[in-house]
Amino acid sequence: MWVCPKCGYVEPFAWRGPYSKGTEVAYAKIDELRECQPEIVEALMKAPLREKNPIREVVVGPYAYGLWKSGYVRRRYVEIWKHQGWAPILMEKVKK
Repeated sequence: MWVCPKCGYVEPFAWRGPYSKGTEVAYAKIDELRECQPEIVEALMKAPLREKNPIREVVVGPYAYGLWKSGYVRRRYVEIWKHQGWAPILMEKVKK
């Protein structure tokens, strides 16, 4: 759970941080998200399935959301999503 130090906004409890660096993606289970942000779930369910990779995608406010068949929803800042999609942002390798 995240809290904004400036305004005190508390992020809904369902969102979890990325499991690895470079993904810039938060995750939530669809069932938990339905309890705290039903408008996001409703928008995802109305979105069409992509043909190549069967996920549902929607942009709401500053975030892009993707629903996978596993039941997980990914959230990414829309400007990163426009350029990177859901692929991880590769880290730069440094030779010593």
